[in-house]
Amino acid sequence: METYGKRDRILKAQSVLLERKFSLLGFHNIDVFCDEKGNLNMLTDAVFFSLDIENVNLQDEKELNSSINSLFSKNIKITDSTIRKQFIKIMKEKLNKSARIIFDKKVYFLENIPPKYAAICKGKTIFNYSQKDKVPDSIRGIIENKNGSLKFAEFPCNRKTKGGINIDHLPCYDNYKRIILVLESPHKDEYKECKLPAQGTTGKQICAKLEQKLSELVNNKDIHLAVGTFIVILVNPVQYPASCYEFLYKHTKPKKWSNKNITHRVFEMLFSNEGANLREDFKVRLKKYYRGKDDVIINCATKLNKAIVKDAIEEVMTDVLPNPTEKIVDLTHPSHWVYEKKEKLKIRRNR
Repeated sequence: METYGKRDRILKAQSVLLERKFSLLGFHNIDVFCDEKGNLNMLTDAVFFSLDIENVNLQDEKELNSSINSLFSKNIKITDSTIRKQFIKIMKEKLNKSARIIFDKKVYFLENIPPKYAAICKGKTIFNYSQKDKVPDSIRGIIENKNGSLKFAEFPCNRKTKGGINIDHLPCYDNYKRIILVLESPHKDEYKECKLPAQGTTGKQICAKLEQKLSELVNNKDIHLAVGTFIVILVNPVQYPASCYEFLYKHTKPKKWSNKNITHRVFEMLFSNEGANLREDFKVRLKKYYRGKDDVIINCATKLNKAIVKDAIEEVMTDVLPNPTEKIVDLTHPSHWVYEKKEKLKIRRNR
């Protein structure tokens, strides 16, 4: 009995050590257990962060094994061949059955891909960006409220931008009230010449229809705009192209490259704390812009992402004003304003 207890303690210690090793490699939620014969086994459903898989041929067993071996030798040595084989098997299944999202060299796996796009996305990297690719927030222009009469003046375009200035200029407008339009994520136009939000259709619609949209909100008593001058700030909760346009456009027919279910999942992966957790970055930025009294936040995220963005906005408003009296107003995304033939706003009261 004592012998069995001693062996059991040794196996348990080995299990703990093995779990620590794989935690260092990026695995979490590991289940290491012993079978009836005393063999160690490993199960994991976690995301793997450390392996550079961009240039690995998944079909070449030697190349994949070499990459795994390189990873082991670089991080921590694991000599057990059985564990090594299990590890490779798990990695191959993850790589072949999921689409990869890489942010700042960390790998996230997008599973349960809609059947329509499974053949295109499985085993492929559909998103690969880092901090240097960030599209910063911007000040789009100034809007005057003279006793209910609104006049929007967009900052002049130049050869580098189709509208707006970098948010770094915010201290120059510290005495202005603020209207904060929360959008979603940048698209292809934001990477052509100037990295600022709304450089395509979205920006054109903001310039053409923002006065009208705000007037309707005021007339419907959905928001209160104080008399005075406001700056219009454009904020993307995710400052990277969650639409995956570079990948999807190459693999699908023109004008039908976008898939809302996939792009929503990518946005969610980047935004949530289960993925890249850009939600916290969004909240930090929003706290810098929103000061409470007389400032207005309008949630313009698209339908699938509106709720998760709204939750983050509410947390910021509560932090700034413990008992906020203002409500969050939802508008359709400005890129959709062009389709509203009767110019009828889709407004939902949230508070």
